[in-house]
Amino acid sequence: MNDALIGELSKPQTLQDSKKTLELLAQVEELLSTNCMGLIECTPLLQLTATNNAQVKSAIWDLMVRVAAELPEFAPMYVCSLTKDSEDPNPSVRSTAISTLCSLDFPGVHCYAATAIKSGFGDSNPTVRVSAVTGVGKLWIHSPSTVQENGLIDALYNMLRDPDPTVVVFALQTLAFVLEKEGGVVMNRKMIGYFLDRIPSYPEREFCCTIEYLQSANRDVDTVLDILNKLDTYLDSKNGSVVLAIAKLFTSLINDHPSLKSSLIKRLCPALEKFMKNSKRDFQADLLDFILSLDDEFLQGFSSKERCIPLKERDNEALKMKKIRFTSRTANTDNCQEIMNFLLNLLPQSDRLNRTVITSTARVAILDEAVHENFVRNLQLLIKTDRRLYHHHIVETDLRLANLVPKNVDIVKTFVNELLDGLAVENAPLTVLQSALVVIEEFGHMHTNAPYLVEDIFSLDRSGWDVQLYSDVLSAAFSLFHHYPAATQTILSNIFYQCLQIKNHQLHLQIQTYYKLLRKICKS
Repeated sequence: MNDALIGELSKPQTLQDSKKTLELLAQVEELLSTNCMGLIECTPLLQLTATNNAQVKSAIWDLMVRVAAELPEFAPMYVCSLTKDSEDPNPSVRSTAISTLCSLDFPGVHCYAATAIKSGFGDSNPTVRVSAVTGVGKLWIHSPSTVQENGLIDALYNMLRDPDPTVVVFALQTLAFVLEKEGGVVMNRKMIGYFLDRIPSYPEREFCCTIEYLQSANRDVDTVLDILNKLDTYLDSKNGSVVLAIAKLFTSLINDHPSLKSSLIKRLCPALEKFMKNSKRDFQADLLDFILSLDDEFLQGFSSKERCIPLKERDNEALKMKKIRFTSRTANTDNCQEIMNFLLNLLPQSDRLNRTVITSTARVAILDEAVHENFVRNLQLLIKTDRRLYHHHIVETDLRLANLVPKNVDIVKTFVNELLDGLAVENAPLTVLQSALVVIEEFGHMHTNAPYLVEDIFSLDRSGWDVQLYSDVLSAAFSLFHHYPAATQTILSNIFYQCLQIKNHQLHLQIQTYYKLLRKICKS
């Protein structure tokens, strides 16, 4: 079958039918991808590079590059044809020739690739110039010395002045790749000034890409102010992608100039608010990712009406989670009750969203003592309403219960008993058991059956336990001994003995420390 396919492709009449040739080449690619054909079988197809069809030429040269990777002796045979193609009247053919030469990893070919790149830099067609620019990156992978010896890095910097924005963007990307170990592209004030004058005429995609590279600008205050002043008006754009690109640049730049932060917050947050609720979902997700990467000062800059973003039926789970986290991070002492109510009213949701709501609301509740107390009461109601949906998530959440103990010890005690009474240890994931042990260590004295709960946990199959879980069960049992010595003594002894069988020095030190403390307690 393979021979018949290669034979059909080799026929002169097939080569004259470009559509058929491409269909047959697609079959070759499928056979190669499924290991039903070897690259060595494709060597007769080199003759197809004589075609005048640019699309066929591109497909066959892509195949020949892979053949050369497996059979390096074929690479020099390509040079003559590719050099000829690099001067073809068709810019697509010239572009393919440069890209192919730069993709060949063969020492004797590298110098030809460098020559083709230099020629491509001066080509009248921007597509060819793009191939020359990206060709530097391909050649760099194979032979950094060839790139350096031929001055191609300096030539790339010169290409930043290309009249075509696409060429400029690819030049920036290639420079960033080539100079990665040196820290990437560093833009001085003069270069920044040049781009600030040029980018207003760039299309959206090229504009946003160039803005991204301005983050590598020299961070002296004059340069930063030049950028902020020149690009400030773009925050009023109706194009969300442009506003987001500018926002990322501005927040990056002021990291070295904290005195500019407060004024940027006042300017930036209202600009982002316009796109919070009514943008396309993909953009909302990108916008929230950026906002959630900022520190809390920025999150507090959003107006109260934009803090509680409703979850929409068509929102996917990931977007809903981001909306919940955003809402929780905008909370402060003035609005935490309102935001807590909003978040809890979202329940029930999917399992992951239920967890996100509970953990996010916990962050809000601790901002105010009364709200914190109210939150704990609400969690108790949730457990009673549907233990299956909420219990494990509540156990795993850091509720900061110790903050409530001084003034509300009875509330904490009632909640801890509700939390631990219904813990079915045999069905609980290890993460829930670990969290439960932390609760028992700190508040187990409020629950009379806590020693037996620790015993039940330790009686489970421990083949999947890590050292931390053993350490947590030790800590919980030792803590309970002070309050329930009679009930805990035998349990603690068994835990000591079993933990000593674990080959871990840190765990053994923990046991020794607890044992010494117990001896002091007994003596006193």
